[in-house]
Amino acid sequence: MQKNSVSPVQTQPSVGGVSNFLKTVLEWNQTRKSIMVLGLLLTIYFLYFLFFNYYLLTAPTPYFNYPLVGELRPILGGLLVWILLLMSCFYGLRDHPWVNRVSPVITVTFYALSLIFLGYLVGMLTFPVGLVVAGAPLFGFILFWRWLVVANLAMALCMIMGLSWLSVINVIPYGPIFTDAYWSDPAARAMQLKCNLFFSVPHLIMIIGMCDMMLDLWRKRERKIRQLSRTDELTGLLNRRAINEGLQRLIPPQGKRRLSVLLMDLDFFKKINDTHGHLIGDDALRLTSACLQSQLREQDMIGRYGGEEFLVVLPRTLHEDAVQAAERCRKAICEIVLQNDQGERVPLTASFGVHQVRADDSLESILHQVDRCLYEAKAAGRNCVRATEPPGTPAAVD
Repeated sequence: MQKNSVSPVQTQPSVGGVSNFLKTVLEWNQTRKSIMVLGLLLTIYFLYFLFFNYYLLTAPTPYFNYPLVGELRPILGGLLVWILLLMSCFYGLRDHPWVNRVSPVITVTFYALSLIFLGYLVGMLTFPVGLVVAGAPLFGFILFWRWLVVANLAMALCMIMGLSWLSVINVIPYGPIFTDAYWSDPAARAMQLKCNLFFSVPHLIMIIGMCDMMLDLWRKRERKIRQLSRTDELTGLLNRRAINEGLQRLIPPQGKRRLSVLLMDLDFFKKINDTHGHLIGDDALRLTSACLQSQLREQDMIGRYGGEEFLVVLPRTLHEDAVQAAERCRKAICEIVLQNDQGERVPLTASFGVHQVRADDSLESILHQVDRCLYEAKAAGRNCVRATEPPGTPAAVD
């Protein structure tokens, strides 16, 4: 049987499945991220391949450049095969350090050139291209090195401006998979809308989905960091700052709320550390915190106030009930089974100070009063409870 076993005092909230996936992706090496990006690019190429085949197999339309699309279809098929081979190669060598350095360079550059190629086919000044230029770098910054994304973004912008200018001066056609009638005929607007939606939606889903997952993970990590800043690492209880803030919020205005405070100190704790070691002392603190939680209500706040001191805030509690709660905790601490490395039991006792908060009390006066009571308990021989006098006037009901 394991000695001094302690149940977890506090558990961290679990992160949702989607955020867990993103967290896992962010922890991947660069090769695994590259394989994922190539998979997304494979999906985009496949959609274009389906689009071209759809218009080749359906009724003719005056807005589609059929000869060029017929020539592009085997090119797109070859690119699909190339991406599959590249993904297989990266997967087979995914744990090699040099592949981890080279794969993101190949992937991001190929990704950028592919989107420029596909963007040129549909027209450089269309909504899908603008969406990709604005959103793809955000996606890249999440996954890859900043310098790599910036370098490819600069290359992409230069190529986009260059291809656009060559289209303006009629050196190359603009949006060559479409005919001139597609751009000039008002009757083609319905087809323009459908094409823009078809080419935009995959990128839109990918960009918005990744950004949403990233922000969700960031919010959860922020909450976790904020919680850690308020939590004692050893016991899982509130730390001194957090318990003081909680007490400050509950100080009753004009005596309209019942509130009591306990300050507890483990007796001869330094002797436990010196005699049995600091690990046994840590076990004593963890067992004590678990004991306090088992003896108090869910709405009561418990914090580790100092080395071996614990501050307890009891909302809606009068003097007599607070003293009873302190006695209950004191007796439970005496029953804690704590053993040293030799299997000998290490006795634990605690002294308590109790104070019912008055209407004119400030945070400083409350802490002073309860600390004075704790000092009196220690002076009286320890392992006992001492309290201030209850308020002379009846407490107001909540």
